[in-house]
Amino acid sequence: MMNGLARNAKGHWVATHMGQRVTFTEQRFGDAAELLARRVLLAMQAGTYDELRDSALLKQSYSRELAAQVLGIHVGELNEWILRGVLRGQEITPPRPDNRRGAGKISGYELAIVQERMKA
Repeated sequence: MMNGLARNAKGHWVATHMGQRVTFTEQRFGDAAELLARRVLLAMQAGTYDELRDSALLKQSYSRELAAQVLGIHVGELNEWILRGVLRGQEITPPRPDNRRGAGKISGYELAIVQERMKA
């Protein structure tokens, strides 16, 4: 497979660069699978992608305080955003709570998705 980003028939988004290959499935990540794959591809191209570190960060669960810090916003803004779906005057889908890991927690996957949406 050539370098770049591709979606296969099963709804898998695959980022490939110089022999490295990372896949995100639409079944698990919905329409954010493409965003996550694009984010990994850019990191691979920049030479900053570390699969173990990235995987650990994405699987981690964050408190709202820490999530707000990671996103560069105040926790009050995060709470408002989760309630209203609007951040700083922009409609951006807020991170979904990670209820498997306890109320008020947000998964690293959700944070990565939101960071990409905030850049757009």
